[in-house]
Amino acid sequence: MPIIISKTLYRIDTLGLRNRGVLIKN
Repeated sequence: MPIIISKTLYRIDTLGLRNRGVLIKN
């Protein structure tokens, strides 16, 4: 269970960082 949760959180974090980077770049 913890492994799946960590993967989901990691995906959300990566998406959030990408969105933030795009917003900053734009």
